[in-house]
Amino acid sequence: SRPFRTASIDDAHQGGDSRDTLVHGRQGEEIEISAVVAVEKPYRILRTSPGWLGEFEFGSQEVVGRSLAMFQGPTTNTAELFKLLETARCGKQAGGLITLYSRQGQGSAYDMRAKYIADAEGNLVGCMLSLVKCDVVSYQTATCPDGLAKAVVEAVAPSRIVQVSTEFGDQYNLLEHEVLGRTLNMILGPSSDLIKWDGFLQAGRRGLSKKAVVITYDMRECREISTNVTVRPVLGANGSVTHLVYIFQPTFDAAHQRSPPPLPHALPRTTTTGYDSRYVEMRGNSRHETHGMQHPSLLHACQQPEGDFQDVFPDPYQED
Repeated sequence: SRPFRTASIDDAHQGGDSRDTLVHGRQGEEIEISAVVAVEKPYRILRTSPGWLGEFEFGSQEVVGRSLAMFQGPTTNTAELFKLLETARCGKQAGGLITLYSRQGQGSAYDMRAKYIADAEGNLVGCMLSLVKCDVVSYQTATCPDGLAKAVVEAVAPSRIVQVSTEFGDQYNLLEHEVLGRTLNMILGPSSDLIKWDGFLQAGRRGLSKKAVVITYDMRECREISTNVTVRPVLGANGSVTHLVYIFQPTFDAAHQRSPPPLPHALPRTTTTGYDSRYVEMRGNSRHETHGMQHPSLLHACQQPEGDFQDVFPDPYQED
């Protein structure tokens, strides 16, 4: 089968593309931001959608016949743009984050997808470019205190945490020095949807924001938290995504604000590491304490008031 889409330039904007390339217009209508360019450099513009003209504030006669260079600016990664177009020319799905500029010189980041168009005989007649405007923020905005529980992580693997807000520490009972340099896996647990979590990372790296409800964990209190998580990409000076900012807002869903049942015998009082702990155990009417390294399986044990322990199992050391 032919790897290119079969169409003419005139019908290139009339349906057929299943990708989500639509944004909402002023009256709620859907406007496609797309253009068809020539297959060779300098990639002259052959046709544009009304959405493209409105987005960049140009008239049709001003852009048709001109090259893509008219939309480029200081932070446009031209090497990435040309690589994207060449990849699409080979029949592969091509896309990336590209910064383009309007008539007023206002730069915006877009998730660009490219697909070449072939006629019935298989001859390439153009390349369809479709855009989705990215909801990016600057690093200064991402790290500015705003009363939200948020964490800023690196966009490249393993996505280590570089900054957290005070509200994030309060929500998850963590101190700043405990989380910096680590990953957000520290607030995930058995009920966390890892597919959704990976979706945050993939969308953010493409320059797209994403929202979903996931289960996060306060490991100190062994508590599940149903959380509205929003991820937004942070745009660097070079026009690429350098960081991601995660915003955490509890849903206050009582069904998910639960703690695991306590262990029936010796419950540990865990410190920061969760290993160097103190056991308090009730044997009959006597209280016994032990110290030392604890087995990892006890790390999820919940803190309980010391007077609430119950002697569920018989104590072989208790005298009759």
